[in-house]
Amino acid sequence: ARARGAGVPTTSEIRLLVERLPDRRRTIGVTGTAGKSTVTAMIGHLLGQILGCRGVHVGGNLGGSLLEKVSDIRADQWIVLELSSFMLEGLAEVHWSPHIALVTNIAPNHLDRYGEFADYVRAKQAILVHQRDGDVALLGQSVAEWPTAAGVGRRLVDEPNGKLVSLPGLHNQFNAAFAVAVGREIAAGGPDLGAAMCGFCGLPHRLQPVCEHDGVRYVNDSKSTTPQAAMLALRSFDRGIVHVILGGYDKGSDLEPLAGY
Repeated sequence: ARARGAGVPTTSEIRLLVERLPDRRRTIGVTGTAGKSTVTAMIGHLLGQILGCRGVHVGGNLGGSLLEKVSDIRADQWIVLELSSFMLEGLAEVHWSPHIALVTNIAPNHLDRYGEFADYVRAKQAILVHQRDGDVALLGQSVAEWPTAAGVGRRLVDEPNGKLVSLPGLHNQFNAAFAVAVGREIAAGGPDLGAAMCGFCGLPHRLQPVCEHDGVRYVNDSKSTTPQAAMLALRSFDRGIVHVILGGYDKGSDLEPLAGY
């Protein structure tokens, strides 16, 4: 705040990165309230399977900064970025949106920062605002009506037919459907994308099996940092068998729907 008050320009890690990427048309941005880390990792896994591990880089809000290797990124490689609302605020200042923009879903979050849900939504929508003619927007059902720029290809990602990954929960099948949708945009008519997804085994702290002891399964889902994410996790198991430990920082979200579970 002092820097801005003194007229000193400010920037961010993600802005420094996108300003140095060799080709915006090779960028995939993933945002949403829940699932964005898993979807980002799934896309990285899928593209690694069909393009080879040297054909894709994954970063943003997942896996550390790509600035450390930006000099090694080639124009023919794909960049997959998980983009938080905070990151998107900075990217909006330089009028940048990815070539393929993916929004999983939307629900109240970070209201301790934004105050109003509408302000949080606007921050997320920045991923679409500066797309160009020929770009692609992949939208989940709860954001299907979000506006996109002229000339952008809008694709609605629906519930998949069949099981794409072995992870628990219907939401993870939706997550995999987003990754497959990206694969279709990049390698249309190419390899069996469903088969390429099979080897994805999930991320740490996201419905991660810990152990089984005396007939009880212990699952680490400590990345469920919103009520919506916690409810998706609870839906992944049969009713009446779950003992849940909840806690964390109050971000201003309504906890009543979660309490109903």
